[in-house]
Amino acid sequence: MNTIVTLVDYSDVTPKLIEQTERYAKALGSQVILVHVVSKDPMALVKEPASQIPSEEQRRELIAADFKHLSSLADLLTAVGINVQVRQLVDADIGKALAESEHWNAELIIVGSHHHGVLYNWFVGSVTSDVIKAANCPVLVVPATPAK
Repeated sequence: MNTIVTLVDYSDVTPKLIEQTERYAKALGSQVILVHVVSKDPMALVKEPASQIPSEEQRRELIAADFKHLSSLADLLTAVGINVQVRQLVDADIGKALAESEHWNAELIIVGSHHHGVLYNWFVGSVTSDVIKAANCPVLVVPATPAK
């Protein structure tokens, strides 16, 4: 069975990622592994601007809520007959996700693009670019907004 790894970041492109994952999994008869990377940065889990770093207990609660969200996305794919697993990589980075993709023998990685500007990518970088450069299998990039 083929394996598709979909990297989810809960941004505005996530619904499109799930849609494309369903499309390709059905067409290829693939199993899917939904992956979300939880950064080491304690503020990465906070959805709204916060004045303080979450406590360890709050962080555990946020990580649990994050996993629940990932599982709900998996449920959408399971409901249409796709074999789905979820992996939440805590205190990791995209390199860890790519290493895991190799371990799972991924034949396709699906990732979103946010259309940040050149300046942003220059200073901050792009996860999508990192995935494209380092992946050992084809990568499908799903744009956040339709190309014009």
